[in-house]
Amino acid sequence: MKTDRLIYLLFNVPSINWKLLCFSLKMTVGTRPASSIEWTTAGVCEVYSRIKRKSGKNDMD
Repeated sequence: MKTDRLIYLLFNVPSINWKLLCFSLKMTVGTRPASSIEWTTAGVCEVYSRIKRKSGKNDMD
């Protein structure tokens, strides 16, 4: 699956702190109606946590 590999590479870009981004997103989404960008990011974060679980490094919580 090419997309999974691409997403995995994207998550390994050091300049993006996905863990922090996803955590802050979780904190803000519940407080007001979420925009489409936030929903997209939330979806990406879900994929991120799945990839981390698969690789045995679940550091999302």
